[in-house]
Amino acid sequence: MRKVKYVKTFVSGLLIGTSLFAIGHMASQATTSNNNEVAKVKQINQFSETRNLADLVENVSPAVVQVIAKGKVKSNINQEFRGIPNMPGSPFEEFFKEFRRGGGSNERAPGRGYSQPSSIGSGFIVEADGIVITNNHVVDDAEEVTVRLKDGRELKANVLGTDPKTDLAVLKIDEDETFDAVDWGNSDQTRVGDSVFAVGSPFGLHGSVTSGIVSARGREIGSGPYDDFIQTDTPINKGNSGGPLFDQNGEVIGVNTAIYSPGGGNVGIGFAIPAEMAKNIVADLIEDGTVERGWIGVSIQPVTDDIADSLGLDSKRGALISDVVSGGPSEKAGLRAGDVILSFNGENIDDLRDLTKSVALSEADSTVEVSIWSEEREKTIDLKVGTMEEPKVTKASFSGRGDELPKLGLALNEKLEVVDVDPESVTARKNVRIGDKIESVNNVKVSSLDDIRDVIAKALEEEREAVLLRVKNKNGNRFIAVPLERV
Repeated sequence: MRKVKYVKTFVSGLLIGTSLFAIGHMASQATTSNNNEVAKVKQINQFSETRNLADLVENVSPAVVQVIAKGKVKSNINQEFRGIPNMPGSPFEEFFKEFRRGGGSNERAPGRGYSQPSSIGSGFIVEADGIVITNNHVVDDAEEVTVRLKDGRELKANVLGTDPKTDLAVLKIDEDETFDAVDWGNSDQTRVGDSVFAVGSPFGLHGSVTSGIVSARGREIGSGPYDDFIQTDTPINKGNSGGPLFDQNGEVIGVNTAIYSPGGGNVGIGFAIPAEMAKNIVADLIEDGTVERGWIGVSIQPVTDDIADSLGLDSKRGALISDVVSGGPSEKAGLRAGDVILSFNGENIDDLRDLTKSVALSEADSTVEVSIWSEEREKTIDLKVGTMEEPKVTKASFSGRGDELPKLGLALNEKLEVVDVDPESVTARKNVRIGDKIESVNNVKVSSLDDIRDVIAKALEEEREAVLLRVKNKNGNRFIAVPLERV
């Protein structure tokens, strides 16, 4: 007992001594300390308000839906749920078996059957009459689309329009009622480090909420000419596709669309389409089901330090015109190869992506002001924007040449230019991109799809395992070996 008493006395004295020292120290720095404490309190309050999502989630979650697409969609249920653990002997074993069977329900009711969906994703309602936003890859080629609301109801929906280039789709719920809806935010004001959260249906678990921060802006991931993604560490998994990414005000600043996933699950690298881009695309799709993009008829390349110096430009900025389409809008406006576009319609052009996005978002037949660097001085011209025509696509599946022919995972136009790439294909993994051109196959120069088919047929006859493609893009030519898949 004496030992315990001694220890208590010693500790009490130590605390008192410490308190006296602290008081004396604080007295000498009273003003500074008080200011610091006030600042800390403000920071703590702000952090608590930012991280307490319960009220926000309660407000927005009724407008978030699960999208179930049935039919000839590209990603089937097995692909959507690849990576779900087996967990033998675990309490979750039967739970995850239900998802492999295609149920995808939050609750398993005895005796209740579900037809197997081909694709499950997420979406969100932006207008009270039932306008839903999701990803194109969730509903692409679907024969039937259903949305599941927070209250469990499953309602039919019609696809109003899709835009594969930005992976966006607009649905309309086929019910005459008023629905909860969320508001668009301003993604241009989003900063790296801002808190965000996602609501969606990862692995079919409808209404799941995850949170994180904005990790980066303006990310290019090689998905197409309009790459401009928000990167986030918010946990996003298969099934979150098409769902909303919210800011701290509960407004949608992005549409979740892709993840970097070496093992099939979330590793803290997800990508969302910025709201400022999505809003324009969605408005077009609601109006007439298609997206009309501007076109000015030029080929462009980056401005390097050497190019800037040779042109007398003060820094490497803008987009260098390498070619002008005869009779196109740019030629009519007086632009020529060697000019550098510095601004377009009031927007500064720092790189190629800036110009691509600005032109695409411009209204056809509108006249815009363009600032260029030409003949070592800056000029301003007026340019009438044209309309981008979608190229006629011929699928390069080679199915018309017999049963044992390979799939390259590419879609080509009549000029053998790549207009689409299967994201699951070898060619995609080897960085073949839209706009690349097939120059030769197995060192045989090709000028038509029939030429490609003939070379591949010969390779199959010779029992070759792969073909060698020579691919040309703005950076030059390169060779790619593509394994032959017999189908």
